Amino acid sequence: MLEYILFFQFVVLSLGIAYLRQPDSEKFPYYIAGFSTLTALLSIAALCKQISNPQITKKIFLNLFAIENYDVHIGLLSDSLSVTVICVVAIIAALGNWYSIGYVKKNSAKFFYYLNTLPLLMTLFIASDGVMQMYISLYLLYFVSYFLISFDEKEESRKNGINFLSVVKIGDAVFLVAVAMALYNFRHCLSKK
Repeated sequence: MLEYILFFQFVVLSLGIAYLRQPDSEKFPYYIAGFSTLTALLSIAALCKQISNPQITKKIFLNLFAIENYDVHIGLLSDSLSVTVICVVAIIAALGNWYSIGYVKKNSAKFFYYLNTLPLLMTLFIASDGVMQMYISLYLLYFVSYFLISFDEKEESRKNGINFLSVVKIGDAVFLVAVAMALYNFRHCLSKK
């Protein structure tokens, strides 16, 4: 079910890219908000399915390499917590899209592109199956957030974006130390069976 949510988020992002190519179109924001609403409804259905039949689903799409006994791969992990958080992200993204139709007038194509990249990257971060995938999606999420914060092209917005990135770097360092400590402390759990 998580793959369908990601598919719909890619459709919304593709509509954002199409809107970048035709920024004069007035219908694209409504298409984007409509598909974002469909994504939210699909995530609610996934949450209902997960509540009725709780299970942990792990899908590996690509094995990259192995370091000692630890496999680095790209995949999705679906459990009750991740589906719940993805549902919240999708609902807030849909509401944000509908609200932004009336709010953003200047350069709205770029704004909708950034706005709809966020839930896709959040979903990839939440459902990531490996530490490397989580870290990469988190970094992409930071940069898209920076672009969205400094979207206004005012000097104050750019300063706020740079302040955001500097605060995030402190959080990154703490996150990296925590991941290293977890990998070190639970290295016996990482061994292949």
